Amino acid sequence: MKPSNKTKWLKVIKFAIVGAASWLNPQAVLLLLLLELCFLVLIALREGDSQPKPLSEAQQIFLWRLFLHIVTALQTGEA
Repeated sequence: MKPSNKTKWLKVIKFAIVGAASWLNPQAVLLLLLLELCFLVLIALREGDSQPKPLSEAQQIFLWRLFLHIVTALQTGEA
């Protein structure tokens, strides 16, 4: 199965964000793993079906809150 253009861009964004986060705070191993897990879930949801189903509003809110919490913790050094 050939990956879509959106999936390729999602992988590029994942690489950039996880790379920047690890540069900002390399000691935050657990948060980096959670951030990586968020992207893996998003990529798996995209690649799972030929016609990906949209996430519910609750799932989108959960992923965004988790993502923002991880990024904030990495910036403030709370990890």
